Amino acid sequence: MLEPPYLFRGPRPEITSLSETELERGSTITVGFSNTEAPTGVLLVGAQATTHFMDSGPGRLLELPFEQQGDELAVEIPAAEALAIPGWYLLFVMVDDIPSIGRIVKVNP
Repeated sequence: MLEPPYLFRGPRPEITSLSETELERGSTITVGFSNTEAPTGVLLVGAQATTHFMDSGPGRLLELPFEQQGDELAVEIPAAEALAIPGWYLLFVMVDDIPSIGRIVKVNP
């Protein structure tokens, strides 16, 4: 079985807590993390499933602005509906190109 190369470059960051799993546009959430001292990014990736001819989800990749406060991140959710399309997403904390395990969140309409 082939393994992605990023799994061998160091420990993966871990999301230890989320203040919210249902996100409101324009809000700030708190993300607790471990296994790193300095995350380099926070991403929302649209969770989509393609079946037959239909694509049923937001095909999005959003880099979210954040500020680190110890072992927590204050993460800003975009206010613009064109950026934060309502739907289900996976939230990742990144260290360079090494992602955490994704946590499922929902951007509310």
